[in-house]
Amino acid sequence: MLRFNRNMRNVRSLVLLLLAAAVLSLPLLGLTAGQEVLPQSNNDQIKLDTHVSENLEIIEEPSSGPLEMLEYYTSESDILSRSADYHTALADEIDVLSASSEDLDLEAGEDQITAELQVELHINAQLESFSEADVSAIVFQEVDYPVYVTVSKLNMRAGPSTDAEVLTQLKMADKIACQGENEAWLEVSHDSLTGYVAAEYLSRQMVFRPVDQTMYVDSSALNLREKPTTSASAITKLKKHDKLTRTGIGDGWSAVTTANGTKGYVYTQHLTDKAPPAPTPAPARSSNTSKTSSNENEIALFTRIVAMESASQYGYEGYLAVATVIMNRVASSRYPNSITGVVSQPGQFSVYTSTRKPYYNDNVRKAVRDSLNGKRNLPSYVLFFAMPHAYERNAARGGVFGRLEVYDISHGHVWCYYAADRK
Repeated sequence: MLRFNRNMRNVRSLVLLLLAAAVLSLPLLGLTAGQEVLPQSNNDQIKLDTHVSENLEIIEEPSSGPLEMLEYYTSESDILSRSADYHTALADEIDVLSASSEDLDLEAGEDQITAELQVELHINAQLESFSEADVSAIVFQEVDYPVYVTVSKLNMRAGPSTDAEVLTQLKMADKIACQGENEAWLEVSHDSLTGYVAAEYLSRQMVFRPVDQTMYVDSSALNLREKPTTSASAITKLKKHDKLTRTGIGDGWSAVTTANGTKGYVYTQHLTDKAPPAPTPAPARSSNTSKTSSNENEIALFTRIVAMESASQYGYEGYLAVATVIMNRVASSRYPNSITGVVSQPGQFSVYTSTRKPYYNDNVRKAVRDSLNGKRNLPSYVLFFAMPHAYERNAARGGVFGRLEVYDISHGHVWCYYAADRK
């Protein structure tokens, strides 16, 4: 419709130009014929019109629409009588009009293409705005709780969409703060960044990153718990330098397995991957009164004392700790330099005079044998031990334990030393 209207305007301009040329040529036609026709009446006018119509050729039939009431004529003789300049000028004007018509057609085509492009751009803009509105319309409920990453790597994005920019990558067991949630995404913060992660890869339960590491207890006493929380029950107490296998690392906690296969959780800060130093063998001292290495009777006495001062529930390490204190005393200048001399001192080892029958087992025998060969599980300056209730009673009444430092509480005993001996 737009092109049709513009074509009609072009035709109208051309016809008006031709009509103006025809009107201007009428005087010239009269001069050329040598007479001037002046109609005096209606009849004369009718005769003139009839005469003219016989000599005129209709160039273009009127078209319907706005132009149907207009008729434009041209006399062939009139055209031939005009000067060459006039015809040239008229032809130039017609060419200009034709060119303008073509330009208008081209402009109309460009306008149509532009309109189609605008429609397409509008549709694309609508789709983009719909997509953006779709994401921005996601509603997050405000929350405040920690969550843990359950996969090896997880993208944290700038928006709740898999097309959004990746801000950083999280790793398994990372703890992050959740501040908003919906069914598919969580709004979280981590390391001063705020972003979005897919909810299906997070857990509100602590996650442990699997490892396989040898670790050692770096504390005098450490609870092995059923769950990674201080409110969980303690399975057992671990002592310093106990060797463990760490199987998982969580948020401040480690999943471990003891040497006897017991599994549980301990505080990570109380573990170290550095093996404890090997025990220092007790230095040999010469003596002309007795021998530190012993005959069968002395070994039997040693074994009996070790068996009676500890108990099977504390295992090999408990027996070895008693044997270590005895051997530390043998090596100390404060005490006799023989096992018999040490264990028989008055007021030191009450079981020496006991008639109670000792309980022997393989752990007792192995602890005695290893200690005689130089193995120790306590420092050389630890020279005292007592059961907890006996320690408290003695210290309360101003006994020797009140003047000692506590090294460790394990294996059913409190292990002590003189502060001066540790320097």
